[in-house]
Amino acid sequence: MSGLSPRFRALAVSAAVSLAIITLVSACSASSGEAAFLAKSDTGLVYVRWTNANGQLAGSVIRFDASNLEQGGGTSKTIAFTGLASGSSVTLNFEAGSPDPAWTGRLSGDKLILSIPDQSGHLSDVELGRADDSAYNATVTVFAAAQRLSTAVEALQNTARVEDLLPSWRRKVNSVGRRQALDRLKFLQGQLQQGTSDEPRLVSEMRDTYAFFFCTPVSPPSPNDDPFRTITVAVQDVVAAADNLDRTVTDNPVAQPPMPTSASARDAASRTQSSLSSALATLEPEVESLMGMDAEAKVVYDSALALAGQHGIAPVSPLPSCVSP
Repeated sequence: MSGLSPRFRALAVSAAVSLAIITLVSACSASSGEAAFLAKSDTGLVYVRWTNANGQLAGSVIRFDASNLEQGGGTSKTIAFTGLASGSSVTLNFEAGSPDPAWTGRLSGDKLILSIPDQSGHLSDVELGRADDSAYNATVTVFAAAQRLSTAVEALQNTARVEDLLPSWRRKVNSVGRRQALDRLKFLQGQLQQGTSDEPRLVSEMRDTYAFFFCTPVSPPSPNDDPFRTITVAVQDVVAAADNLDRTVTDNPVAQPPMPTSASARDAASRTQSSLSSALATLEPEVESLMGMDAEAKVVYDSALALAGQHGIAPVSPLPSCVSP
């Protein structure tokens, strides 16, 4: 500036000082103050908050672990730190006793990218977005609802297939013994027709067998009956969890995106419900066949009583009220 006039030298110095002040103020305003960042993973959240005083950081990290939500709720751990911010680089130094002595990272626009060790100790870059306490709390709430739905879907996937339950249902129905009771009635009727001095005992046994036949009825297959109830409950749990997630997302609009959805879970529940309904429909003819035995059993019993009545023999006690007239 030696060749400049005093007036121009004064102007140049003034401009340089002003530029330095503007640069310093801009640098301080970009880095100083409070900031918070949030990231989601499949198993939890990382929430970083700090106050920056001229590059000196003081804050905390909240790590929310949702791996045990199905046992009643996730767990969160808060770890205090101090650190440094220089340009876009940041270092977080944790308090004594922390499993991780320090995290390093960088700022990129509204993002904070940190190198965080996983459970095996390997470092991986985690991108955190700008957030605040309201966003964190809302995200925890939505995350919990999403985990509940995930757990319900997993339980549905672990239930037995509908096709595998059909033999169990058939065994259950056949164990009621209606076929065996009808066969026994026919056998006793044949004994009476042959004529025997033991007619009173035969008539008494026929009465008991006939009562057993009608008092152990067979009902149409129901999704709420064993062995299908386990599947029905699992489907209901998925639908309830999906409804809860949708409401939670609506009620927490400030939660950190991307927002979880319930569409795929609802599809899985719908497919299972359709499969169950189809299986029950295939069983209805079998039940109708068992229920259709009523008329045949009545004919056998009435004809046997008529035959015994010709010899003056009748049941010693009336039929119970559960027997159809």
